[in-house]
Amino acid sequence: MKKDSKQAVPEIPQVHKKLTNRLICGAKCIKYKLTEPILLRIMRSLHQGKYENIEESPLVSVIIATYNRGRILVERTLPSIFSQSYQNFEVVIVGDHCPDNTPELLAKMKDPRVRFYNLT
Repeated sequence: MKKDSKQAVPEIPQVHKKLTNRLICGAKCIKYKLTEPILLRIMRSLHQGKYENIEESPLVSVIIATYNRGRILVERTLPSIFSQSYQNFEVVIVGDHCPDNTPELLAKMKDPRVRFYNLT
């Protein structure tokens, strides 16, 4: 009789695979939570000088696509944008044929940095 030189690798039960995957994901999550704030501080300190001494501040465009979300834009999104420390920006809001009161709500904003275009 010939002996088969290839031996079958025993199957790992599904429960062990799931547990292994969870342990690996958990370890990566902990690593990320520990290292990311430190790396962020290092990168900020390295590059901070590049942005402090700029005399001319470039215009930043914030583009928002929306459909029937005028109230959320006016109550949450735009105030959050306006509260940023950098103030040389424009907000371009593009509505996808909004049938609700989004155009009226945004027209009340009276801020020249906000522009609304409703696609038809």
